[in-house]
Amino acid sequence: MNMVEFKVTDPAREAEGIVELSRRMRVTCLEGTRFLVAETGLAVLARIGIPYEVISREPFNYERHALPHLAAAQVNGRTSRAAAAQM
Repeated sequence: MNMVEFKVTDPAREAEGIVELSRRMRVTCLEGTRFLVAETGLAVLARIGIPYEVISREPFNYERHALPHLAAAQVNGRTSRAAAAQM
């Protein structure tokens, strides 16, 4: 699976495009109104007529994405246990 970094070239439709993508897949928001999605997400934008510019394409790197998600899972796990203990 390839990941694509892109930006929506019509600022007035950016929110619409990102909402549609997020209904179907994970969207990573990057600095400077850039986004990262699986390459299949570009078809979603094309189908609803939202213009975009591809900045880069790269193979999905599990190591690059694993650490932030692991840290988030650990925080959420601690929060869930704490909430359960209070019940």
